[in-house]
Amino acid sequence: MKRRAMVGLLVLVGSLCLLGWLYVRATDDSLGGLGRSPTSPSAMDESDLAPTDARPTEPTQSGDRVAVARQKAAERPKANDSSSVSPLQAQRAQAQAHLHALMACQPTAVPDARDREQLWRMTLPPDALEDAAEKFAAAEAWARQTCAQSSMPLSPTPEESGGIMGLWSELSPDDPVRRLWEASAETEMDYSNPRALQARNEQTQALIPMMRPLLEQALAEALREPSVLEFQAIAEAAGRFQRRRGRLGTFAGNGSALWRLAACDLGADCGPNSPAAHLICYHEQLCGYGSLEEALIDAYWPLMQIDQLQAARQQLVERLRAGGHGVFDPAPPGGG
Repeated sequence: MKRRAMVGLLVLVGSLCLLGWLYVRATDDSLGGLGRSPTSPSAMDESDLAPTDARPTEPTQSGDRVAVARQKAAERPKANDSSSVSPLQAQRAQAQAHLHALMACQPTAVPDARDREQLWRMTLPPDALEDAAEKFAAAEAWARQTCAQSSMPLSPTPEESGGIMGLWSELSPDDPVRRLWEASAETEMDYSNPRALQARNEQTQALIPMMRPLLEQALAEALREPSVLEFQAIAEAAGRFQRRRGRLGTFAGNGSALWRLAACDLGADCGPNSPAAHLICYHEQLCGYGSLEEALIDAYWPLMQIDQLQAARQQLVERLRAGGHGVFDPAPPGGG
């Protein structure tokens, strides 16, 4: 994961790289392909958003930014609660709980207490620092307990866990999310080897016709019981497909924050003590926020583009509420 790698780099090289890391975090998930019209997804164009500025690092600026994130999160309508749970929903919920446990035990580049405190001082208002430390301690305790209950060690080596593929290999072989992740996985290769390059290109060409059907099947399954982790997996797979010259429309290839927020809007567990909140705090050090939504908005959405991105979020949620049909269809030529 790009952010986890950057955090690990922060630990190695210290304060100077921390500033660069903050810049990446502010721009990594900025959805640069979203356009100006809040009512016409097909009109969105890659050039419609200007390059983003670096994330503020002064305490007063950080406080203002977090306040904006808190305000925008409060403006969102809450998902409808349902007391009835079907057997299929219960089955999906059990599978998701298992995925959360596996994710909690994944290798992570967790900075030490000093680096975490330095990071939080540069990104959070002063009155949130103590809360951030408490939430990180709670997230770490949750990860340890979750791993212990699943008989897995905390932060195993990649060889022990099977890497991120270890998550999805635990699902049934015919599970759409597992099939999607396996098809989109990027394996290491020797780029100096012409035969390896040719084989990769041939594999990519063979996958292109499968991309959209795999995404649509995984999305249809995920919509039965929305989960932040599954929506994130779909978004990241769409991004990899998009980089392989797949034309998948406006909502593909623009980072996972938009999709994670959409999962919250559709009823996924995004509370302050939810697995999703613990994971984002433990793995990404996004702690000290009033909600998962505030954390995602503050960390990944440029301040001057929040309203525009909220409009895009609303578009995506409306499309998903209607079944998600056409979400991955390419925009018509010319955006018309």
